[in-house]
Amino acid sequence: MYATKHIRFIEISFMVGKDEEYARIWFDVYKLLSNIRSEFVEDYFIDYLVNDEGIRPDVTRVVDQYLSKC
Repeated sequence: MYATKHIRFIEISFMVGKDEEYARIWFDVYKLLSNIRSEFVEDYFIDYLVNDEGIRPDVTRVVDQYLSKC
């Protein structure tokens, strides 16, 4: 689904990216999402930064890089 940038991939990634049970793969999920230029992804990343507690700086860097290209 990622290769086609299917909307289901984005939806599933959003769910995984907010569920602490999957925190160990968040970096990979956010990295994949960062390759998709979409208003949905941009909004999701902005929401992440607004609520960022600084716990996962590697994910924050991915989001910052994505948004700096907008």
